[in-house]
Amino acid sequence: MAYRVFLPMNVAECGKQYLRENGCDVVLAKDNKRETILSEVKGADAILVRIDNIDKEVIDAAGDNLKVIGRHGIGVDNIDIEYATKKRIWVTNGPTSNINSVAEATIMLMLMCSRNTYEVDSEFRNGQGDYSARYRHFGCEL
Repeated sequence: MAYRVFLPMNVAECGKQYLRENGCDVVLAKDNKRETILSEVKGADAILVRIDNIDKEVIDAAGDNLKVIGRHGIGVDNIDIEYATKKRIWVTNGPTSNINSVAEATIMLMLMCSRNTYEVDSEFRNGQGDYSARYRHFGCEL
């Protein structure tokens, strides 16, 4: 018997392929509207969630087969851990899954802020930019 893994939101194809290769039926929600999730989660053995709210109502809608809720990312604040624990459902996450991406994005945003990149880009995209934009939005070195 294959385990039914419910995905309220899409994940990378290699992740879904890994689950399939390991005997899981992967069920991707048609959309991430609350009503859709509540109707399509029924019978899930596992939920692999990104940002959707997995609360008491979703856990109950899944039924008695639900064994694990895996968070595709670091935080678990979108999962009702207390209720899941009462129902003897494991809650897991990937505590180091995106640390490189976050560090890269932080450096990118620091550079953008120091050089006022957003403001200058917006002016040019709106047809208001010219050579003098660099002096109106003078940046600084890090």
